[in-house]
Amino acid sequence: MRSFRKNVFRLALKNRSSLLGALLIIALGIFVLVSFFDVFQNLEDQISDYYRDSCFGEVFATVTGIGEAELMGLEDIPGIAEASGRIAGDFRLISDLSEKEGKIVSVHLLSYDREDRENLPEFSAGAPEEGEILLGERMEDSYHYSRGTELRLLVEGKSHSYSYRGSFRQPDYIYSVPPSGSMVPDGSSYDIAMIEKSDMQKLLGTENLTELSFRLEPGIDFQDIRHELEERLAPYGLQSILERKDQSSNNRVQEELEELEGTGTLIPLIFLMISVFMLYIVLRKMLERERMLIGGMKALGLSDRELISSYLFLGLGIGFFGALLGSFFAGFFGRYIFSIYCQYFNLPEPKYRDILSSRIFSLLLASGAAVLAVFFGVKEILRISPAAAMRQQSGGKQKVFRMAGLERMLPTLFDRLAARSMLRNPFRSSLIVLAVVFSFSLSSVLFSFPEVIRHMLDTEFVGTESYDILMDLWDYQSPERVAGAGEELPGARVSEAISQLSAVFYKGSRKEYGIVTGLNPGSSLRRILDRSGRHLSPPENGVILSESLAKKLHASAGERVELELSGVRGGRRKVLVTEVVSEEFGSGAYLALSAFPDVLGIDRAANKLLLKAAPGQRERLRESVRGAKRLRWAADMQEIRESYEKMLGSNSIMMSAFAFMSFLAAGILIYQISMINIRERRLELVTLRLMGSSRGELGRMLLIEQLLLLLLGLLLGLPGNYMLRRLLELSMKSDSYSISFHFYLMPSLSSAFFCLLISLCSWRSSVRLILKTALTEALKERE
Repeated sequence: MRSFRKNVFRLALKNRSSLLGALLIIALGIFVLVSFFDVFQNLEDQISDYYRDSCFGEVFATVTGIGEAELMGLEDIPGIAEASGRIAGDFRLISDLSEKEGKIVSVHLLSYDREDRENLPEFSAGAPEEGEILLGERMEDSYHYSRGTELRLLVEGKSHSYSYRGSFRQPDYIYSVPPSGSMVPDGSSYDIAMIEKSDMQKLLGTENLTELSFRLEPGIDFQDIRHELEERLAPYGLQSILERKDQSSNNRVQEELEELEGTGTLIPLIFLMISVFMLYIVLRKMLERERMLIGGMKALGLSDRELISSYLFLGLGIGFFGALLGSFFAGFFGRYIFSIYCQYFNLPEPKYRDILSSRIFSLLLASGAAVLAVFFGVKEILRISPAAAMRQQSGGKQKVFRMAGLERMLPTLFDRLAARSMLRNPFRSSLIVLAVVFSFSLSSVLFSFPEVIRHMLDTEFVGTESYDILMDLWDYQSPERVAGAGEELPGARVSEAISQLSAVFYKGSRKEYGIVTGLNPGSSLRRILDRSGRHLSPPENGVILSESLAKKLHASAGERVELELSGVRGGRRKVLVTEVVSEEFGSGAYLALSAFPDVLGIDRAANKLLLKAAPGQRERLRESVRGAKRLRWAADMQEIRESYEKMLGSNSIMMSAFAFMSFLAAGILIYQISMINIRERRLELVTLRLMGSSRGELGRMLLIEQLLLLLLGLLLGLPGNYMLRRLLELSMKSDSYSISFHFYLMPSLSSAFFCLLISLCSWRSSVRLILKTALTEALKERE
């Protein structure tokens, strides 16, 4: 038995390049897996710890306004342990530095109550006193204000000055994005801010709280208290009520973590599948060479289990060392990914640590995958009998398929021999085809990620929102008046008024909160665009629902849902769902602004102004907006796009790294499978040499065969490309956005060209191997 295992090891050394290739592919998969799992675990653990230490609530609500006494009265609802609230709103922030840099800056301003012990902030220089203001850490990192710097809040056209004290961190704003709809935090133009409660009351002239949070008794679920809490809050203009998993910041964080987990699982599994495929082929070929030896060992009394265990031990070693190699380098890549996410997750003192459990899991996964591949490769041992093994394995009766049409197109005998050899051993040919399919599908999809990003940005900022400036007004006004005021701003070429309202949607027992957007038919600034590139006109007789909202309501086109506008009298109204649209970004309902009286039962009114600058007048328009007094906040779409490009650019670097890894795996796979094929055919090819074939003729035959198999693999790789794109879309989809992976020509041509280069390298190595093989040695071998 010991001698047989030594022989297995010696035979493995003869195939060391193929086994090393499988080991490297396993290492690549484990490298990605451990990196992503470590990042995911580090982020999840630190976020959970932060929520626990800061007494983060379980239920969150937004109302028009509620007094403190009325809020405290909600604690008598069975299941609610503690209720707290604050005054909040979005306002313009002005400073000498932001004005100098030409930035339009807005903040989500929060009131600070010293007696509130829920959702506790963390201060860099203490809590704010009267007349002082704190900024979120992202904005602090962008401007680096010194203590005492004067900052001004613009509220209803009046400027209010405060002294900058320092920065703070709030648990329910780990991921803070502006109300403009941007998906990416950008501290230079938007962040949270905080002032003392008495200052906030003076600023807005009210003591009513608008943002509420509730902690629940142990064992109590959100659904247990939802109905009664909604009824008690309804008189105060309830706009939304959410459990922790749906709270805006936490929801974005969880979506990012789910995407991280999905991508970090899918891509390594693909690498492991490739390594399993390669190990299976290598071990199966090793077994075919050792049939006589295996039969002899069986005749001497070795059992099938003892024989198979030798090969399984080899597979275990390959999987173990591949996982060890990948795990060793994973920490470097993991730290880089972690630093990217920390730019967007505002966590207290984030620290990266290597996770032992992910490395143990990767060792078990890689070893198990390798052992499984080896078992399927050598299970033929169970069918080998001592007597059968003493005879050379018969290839069986083979039917030679003729490709008359193809052969007539090939000019020489060796070209026709190349075509016939492809079908003479279909299994052998299919291995190379599958290697090309794997390689082309994976690399073409991953290499297309920059094109995916470009498509996403063009869809959002050209196809959907093509305006330059978004302005939020203090109150609702006539659309004509709002649009007319925008046209008077210096630098404006196109001005358009739209409306956005908070609403509650009902269908049967289902209830969801969302936004109703009133748009203008034929608009060039704000349009509805589905993922297929089709523009939809806002309906006059109903609403268009986003796919995510429709799924939550279980609603479809042609059905009716009930809609209730927050803070508007009139109750629920039944509205027709004219269509369900699948969008790249966003969620809500759309209708024509002119249909407000008929569909919603309210007068036409606008609270948002969209502006498009005249050619060469963009900076002038920005100056006009910065000087405007009667607006709540404003957003510069160019700055939002730049923040998108920054975040997606970081993701693009990761995906490019995966693409180059896929190229490496593709090179190993195609080259090694091709060389295994040639080693099997050395007798056939050397025989042609003995019959007088020249080097050029043999090279031509092998080249034609290699190119035909490559072409077939590329054609079959197109369906593989499609399936992989769908898998990535599913793994990266969320309620807030969905990524569309389209087929892009240039990345696919690049991947095809790379597969061609590898095929040519393997062809050249094949020719060299045949030419340097001694004729007398080759004639002793059996095919």
